[in-house]
Amino acid sequence: MCQGVSAVIPAVPEGADLYRSWRKIVTGLDERADGANAVIGPWVDHGATIEVPAGTLLLSVDRVVTGWNEPYYGGRPYPVLDAALTLSLVRPDGALKTLWNRHFKTGKGAFGTSGLGQIRKHLAAHPPAADLTVHQVKEGPGRPNLKEEPCRWCAVSVPKSCGVLVGHSDDALVEHRGQCAPRAADWGQPCGACGVAVAPGTAQRCWSVKARAGGRTGIRAGARSTPPTRSTSAGRRSSGRPRPRSGGRGPP
Repeated sequence: MCQGVSAVIPAVPEGADLYRSWRKIVTGLDERADGANAVIGPWVDHGATIEVPAGTLLLSVDRVVTGWNEPYYGGRPYPVLDAALTLSLVRPDGALKTLWNRHFKTGKGAFGTSGLGQIRKHLAAHPPAADLTVHQVKEGPGRPNLKEEPCRWCAVSVPKSCGVLVGHSDDALVEHRGQCAPRAADWGQPCGACGVAVAPGTAQRCWSVKARAGGRTGIRAGARSTPPTRSTSAGRRSSGRPRPRSGGRGPP
C-alpha cells in the first residue's frame, strides 16, 4: 500500500465562479465520454487538506463569467464562461508541482483535443497508484447549498447556506458542515456493537464507517456518536443515501 502525504488543494481564486470551478484527482480518461465528463477520478474540495500517495495528479479548473448570451427562443440569459486548467503533481513533501496550465476562452474548448491530450500524456508518465485512496484530513470552505434540501447522510433538512454541496451538476448532493447532529435510535433497532434491540431513549444513532470505501455509509444504533472519516476510493463515487438523479459526471 502506498504511503500517503498531506497536500492542500488550491482555493478557488477571487473572481472565479465558486459553483462552476472544481478540482479532481485524475485517475484516468473515459475515451467514450465528451468534454469534462471524460476525466475520471474523485472530486476534492477547494482549500481542503487531503492525504494521497505521492505522484498523484490533481486537476484544477477555474471558471470566470465573461458575458451573457440570450437563448434563441426566449427565456433567461445564460452565462458565458472561460476556463483555466492546471494539472499538478503531488510531490513526496506534499507540495504541488505544476505540470501544465492553460487558459481557454470557453469551457468546451478546454476539454477538446489539446486539453485532454495533455492529461493523457501526463497520466502515462504518472499512472495512479493501484490502491489510491483519497482521505480528507481537513475540510475546505466548500460551496454553500443554494436551497433547503435534506442531508444525504441523516436526511435532516439543511437550511439554505447552512450546508455544503458535494459533487457537481445533477450529481450534487447536500450534507451538514462537520458532523450530523446525533439522534435517538428507533425503538427495537439492533445495536451495532452487540446486536441487541435497544429500548427507547437508551441509545443514539451513530455512523458506521466503511474504511475501504470511505465516507459515512450508514447509520446504526450505538452507545455513543462515532465521528465519520471521509475518504474516497479512486474510481468510486462516495455515496450516502441513494437518490435518483439524471445526468453525467461533469460540472455545469
